[in-house]
Amino acid sequence: MPSEEFMKPVYDKLESMVDDEIAQNSRLRKEDILNPRTKGDIIRELVAHAFIRTAYENGYRDIDKLKYTDVDREFILVRLSHFTEFKVAPSFVEERTEFRIRKRRPRDQVKE
Repeated sequence: MPSEEFMKPVYDKLESMVDDEIAQNSRLRKEDILNPRTKGDIIRELVAHAFIRTAYENGYRDIDKLKYTDVDREFILVRLSHFTEFKVAPSFVEERTEFRIRKRRPRDQVKE
């Protein structure tokens, strides 16, 4: 688990992004966007990136000695909008999904 000191710049940027979105759209609430799940998703991706980077750098030895670096922090700072965009603009997700009508098969065909 990364320390609070390490995560402070990430959480600060996340909060400023959310505050900007709320200023633009008054129907949004900060509690709906910044919740424990959002922060947990960010931490999971950060840990995964740090693990892969550490394992690669150590030649896949001593992978239990995970150290977080500025590279890991920069990686997650660039991807912060990924964790909030679907909460800020649900229509963003709806545009990517396509409604399909499933044709019904005749009842006799189903029985066979």
